[in-house]
Amino acid sequence: MSQHVLLVDDSATTRAFLKRALALSGLPIAAVHEAAHGQEAMALLAKQPMDLVFTDLHMPVMDGQALMRNMAQSPELCKIPVIIVSADPNAPAAPSGPDCDGCNLRGQLRKPFTPENVRDLLNATLEVSHADNT
Repeated sequence: MSQHVLLVDDSATTRAFLKRALALSGLPIAAVHEAAHGQEAMALLAKQPMDLVFTDLHMPVMDGQALMRNMAQSPELCKIPVIIVSADPNAPAAPSGPDCDGCNLRGQLRKPFTPENVRDLLNATLEVSHADNT
């Protein structure tokens, strides 16, 4: 089954590199959608079902933590696996706050990353997601 993937990062360069890494991963991709911040991501999520979300933490307008909290409050969006993409060595292993109980954080990708890092994380994430659906 082909995947719809959402890349949320205020850096167009990071989104382009991640998009390229996804293409090299071997994952059957139906479409890669892009957003520059969490508010744009929420608008896209309202229009298009996604199978996976990669999000930076530090962005203007709505950061990655707020995006995950908003996703956790939706019965549909809380099921979408999320991978944090961050250069911050102190990035939280899980989103914080009282509204994050339903966050579906599945992994973390440290910047800078390689296509192999993306492939390995995708394989681990999708295996977990597939096991959850059985």
